[in-house]
Amino acid sequence: MAWEPGRRVEVEAAGVASTASASDDGHESPALDLPMPAITQLKDGSPTAEEGTRSGSAESLPARSATAAESAVSAKAEPPARRAMTEDVALRPLPSAAETLLSDLRASPRLVAHLRAVHDVACELVAWVERHHPSVTVDQAAVLFGAATHDIGKVLHPNELSGPGSDHEPAGYELLRARGVEERLARFARTHGSWTADGVGLEDLLVSLADKVWKAKRVPDLEQLVTGHLAEAAGRQAWEVFMALDDELDRIASGADARLAFQSSYPVAR
Repeated sequence: MAWEPGRRVEVEAAGVASTASASDDGHESPALDLPMPAITQLKDGSPTAEEGTRSGSAESLPARSATAAESAVSAKAEPPARRAMTEDVALRPLPSAAETLLSDLRASPRLVAHLRAVHDVACELVAWVERHHPSVTVDQAAVLFGAATHDIGKVLHPNELSGPGSDHEPAGYELLRARGVEERLARFARTHGSWTADGVGLEDLLVSLADKVWKAKRVPDLEQLVTGHLAEAAGRQAWEVFMALDDELDRIASGADARLAFQSSYPVAR
């Protein structure tokens, strides 16, 4: 599906189930019922000796090994950016609308891998909010799309893929809007690095938090803002909310090495 200027994005957000959603300006959006996709595990497809015995003859092993080898060759032939979207690792796939945008823009493989890692963490965070604070309304589809595209401006500022800089933030927002992405979904490109700015809501904070804790980086002031929003919306004590959030962030941070390894396995160059 090719993107055309002016086309509005219909998000297929992967990762959570929702009974209601709303943007941070208080306007309700249609209720969502989004299934949580299963997380697939790494596997090389190679048969074990025990499998060969069960198959009736060890002669079946060479043919099956050849099939696995052919699959590996086929995977290597796939463009790196596409492989970053489809590689069979313990990360949820990006929303299809985000994949299409990234493909059309010929995004860097490293950028795609980063967005997939942050999106997976965002899935974990919104699922945690739903479990622990079911009374709190979160636009889950927006959070997941925002996490999947928050750094999209780096296609215009590739130097910021490997160095500091924030020019990609406004550029990414303008790029998404030019591609027909609505404000509710495009805003995360410019807010993910500005969590103290006026008008930033819980959805924006969750994307910012995912963009930090995916690599085990803890940012106290950001976490306090998330805690405050949740405590106020749920009518609970801030210390109680933070204790549970802290445990969840520790759990997510424990998987940072695998996510960092996944990202670094892809090149910055196209």
